[in-house]
Amino acid sequence: MAGKGQRTCLRAVVEMCADLHQNGRDCRYLKSFGGPVYELKKRASDGGARVYVLAIGAEFVLVHAECKNENQADQNLLLDVSDVYDAIMGHQPVLEPRRS
Repeated sequence: MAGKGQRTCLRAVVEMCADLHQNGRDCRYLKSFGGPVYELKKRASDGGARVYVLAIGAEFVLVHAECKNENQADQNLLLDVSDVYDAIMGHQPVLEPRRS
């Protein structure tokens, strides 16, 4: 994001991650996709800042972040989140090719 000049998005990502770290599930930016998949979402002047996270027990695993103008989450990034979850839970070896 910094390399693309999306500095306000990057600041929003840092702010949201700090809020998640301090407040856990009470984070004001945390939105559920269902199951263990969540996103942190906030508008910034150069786009919408999104961070895709997994909730594993009381812990959160940050998987991806992006800055975009579209309203919907990037499906490829969500597939990555699913792959990371499967790898963490032992359902899929880490270096195995992505499921189709």
